Amino acid sequence: MEATKEKHATHTPGPWVVKHDKKGLPFIGVASDPWTYPGTVATVEDEKDARLIAQSPAMYEMCKLFEKHLRV
Repeated sequence: MEATKEKHATHTPGPWVVKHDKKGLPFIGVASDPWTYPGTVATVEDEKDARLIAQSPAMYEMCKLFEKHLRV
C-alpha cells in the first residue's frame, strides 16, 4: 500500500489590496507589490467583491485567534 502525503491549503500572505488594471477593472493584489500584475492574487468583476476578498488574510487571522480562545 502506497503512503499518501497529506496536502495543506496555502495562500498568498497579506495584506491584500484592491488594485485596478489599465481598463479600470478591479483585481486583488499584494499590498507590498507596487501595483504590478505579478502580485495578482485574484481577478474579480465587482469592486465590492474585491474589497471583501482583499480582507481574507485579516479574517483568516481572526478565525485562528477565535479558535485559540475557544480551546481554552
